Amino acid sequence: MGAADNLSANLSTIRTLRRMSQVNFARELGISKSTLQEIEQGHGPNLDTLECIAVHLGVPASALISNSSFPVQVGFLAPLLHGMDWFRDWSREDLDRFLDLSTQLLKLMKQYDQGQAFSSQPR
Repeated sequence: MGAADNLSANLSTIRTLRRMSQVNFARELGISKSTLQEIEQGHGPNLDTLECIAVHLGVPASALISNSSFPVQVGFLAPLLHGMDWFRDWSREDLDRFLDLSTQLLKLMKQYDQGQAFSSQPR
């Protein structure tokens, strides 16, 4: 998976967790809906757009294009949580904190995983 694919997966996951439409998420990121659509389809943005997205999300650009376990693990977790609808009434701030804590937890778990449980490859 390349940087453009990683960015696509990461942004799609973040948008899903925030329960936002592409229009609203694009507006939050300071980019057009069509640019967000292209990125989510795996087309890499120019560096200025990547920097703009990173600044608006408050994360390093390198984190957005990394191939961490974040999109794989949170990507399957988000639809499950949405199906349960247990955080429907959470504030935006609480959802952002949940996303940050989930990411930290997954990184810690992957550190001790030794390539087994969090591998995106079938066992």
